[in-house]
Amino acid sequence: MEYLNASYLLNNEGIFLQFNSNILETNVINLILLIALILYATKTTFNSTLEKRKLEIINALLLAQEDSLKSLNYYKLSTKNLKNKFVYLQLFRSFYAEKKHENILLRYENTKEKFLNTFLVTENLFKNFENKAFLSVQRYIMLRVASKIMRKFFCLSKKEQTKFLEHSILKLGGNC
Repeated sequence: MEYLNASYLLNNEGIFLQFNSNILETNVINLILLIALILYATKTTFNSTLEKRKLEIINALLLAQEDSLKSLNYYKLSTKNLKNKFVYLQLFRSFYAEKKHENILLRYENTKEKFLNTFLVTENLFKNFENKAFLSVQRYIMLRVASKIMRKFFCLSKKEQTKFLEHSILKLGGNC
């Protein structure tokens, strides 16, 4: 077999490049089928993942709401108990001497401090649940917007995709 060199290619007067019109030899059908299969698989998988994530977020929000209601009921009960303890304190004051009176005040303050600590912990839990729910919703929205942009991007021609990318980079402060 002879090796082609540059002088042969330059001196040969035959056609150097030629368009192959046989569609079966160029594998166009195979490429179209492969691209269609990839797009379909990506679309179905991505949509099901988004739906699962949406359900997880909704469940997390519902659980946070339930916890909020439970904590509110606990807070009301604790406030009622705190008021009852204050009434008992007043009764004990009238029945016992000064030494016992000081002892009861000390217990009251300890109970009050413990309740306040419990309420602070509960409030921090609420804030954490709210932050987690907000972040989950924010991620969901970002993924949703990104998926819409990607779908629109892939529907564009190569020229339009190039223009879109250059325009986006310039908007972000980059140089093309």
